[in-house]
Amino acid sequence: MEKMKKTLALILAGTTLALSTGMPVIAVEENASLTAAEAYVQQSTVYHYPITPDDPEWLEFDSVIDMREACRIPQEMLKTMSTEEVVEAALHYPLLIDFYAFDTYDDGLDAILRESDAFLELMTRPDRAEKLAVRLQVQRTLDRSRSAELTFEQMILNDLLTLGRFSGNSISPYSEEQWEYITIHTPNGSPVTVIKKNEEYTATIQQIRKEYYAKTYPAAWYLAPATPRYNCHSYAWVLRSPDNIYWLEDTSAYRYDGSYYSVSLPNAKAGDIVWYVNGHHSAVLESVSLAARPEKQMVVSKWGPEPLFRHTVDYCPYYQDTTSFTYWH
Repeated sequence: MEKMKKTLALILAGTTLALSTGMPVIAVEENASLTAAEAYVQQSTVYHYPITPDDPEWLEFDSVIDMREACRIPQEMLKTMSTEEVVEAALHYPLLIDFYAFDTYDDGLDAILRESDAFLELMTRPDRAEKLAVRLQVQRTLDRSRSAELTFEQMILNDLLTLGRFSGNSISPYSEEQWEYITIHTPNGSPVTVIKKNEEYTATIQQIRKEYYAKTYPAAWYLAPATPRYNCHSYAWVLRSPDNIYWLEDTSAYRYDGSYYSVSLPNAKAGDIVWYVNGHHSAVLESVSLAARPEKQMVVSKWGPEPLFRHTVDYCPYYQDTTSFTYWH
């Protein structure tokens, strides 16, 4: 650990920690020490998860519940780790891509905190923002040396530091001043407000997200790219097309004005909606197999601002247990 402290001093010697609209930002010197950055990573004690998406055993998981259970870390071990080591365990959490699958980064962090022991421990550390900012500087130095435009590690560190729970002041990742609020109607005529966001991810971000979801959820079929233009609720309740341009935050009007009604599985049909009762997800039932358990039915859904996928009910970031979803016709 003493070597790590010396390495951090070398990195920070060419670095200033500043505040820009409340968000910690590392100002990078052009000649920042690549050797020091590489040494930091090499000297960090990284917790090795027993099974990761790099292992063939990961392909055997047919439920997100099994994935989460394989990624547990004993509390007694976490308590002995330095904050730097907890940061590394958090960054190597195999399901970290789930952070992006929710409508807001705060919702994404809440989901990760329900799943990841490393992130739960990190939130108890008062120096977590400082250590994440240092780790971001290290990653930027490494990426610059490799001429990498953007890596997942740099992207997730930067986005975590936009959250008030790390920086003290939340920064929206979206250009909300460009949003248009539009009124549409349910099949029974109730008014519903949707958002036209008028923004798009870069091709680089879309490719990074596609690759990481393919690696993390290998049994999910990729159908269309990540985009913040529409979300899962809009795809299921408004327009079932990758050309959808509306973001829907609240589905209650569709469910409570008589446009749709709840049904049990024997009466559910292809095209009905699977609503995850925590409110974070809606999916379209692609087919019904009475021989399969309810959670093994095949659906199509948009994962927040992330890609559109075909998957079973329990093979996605939103599934909790067999009581966590209902069918709507």
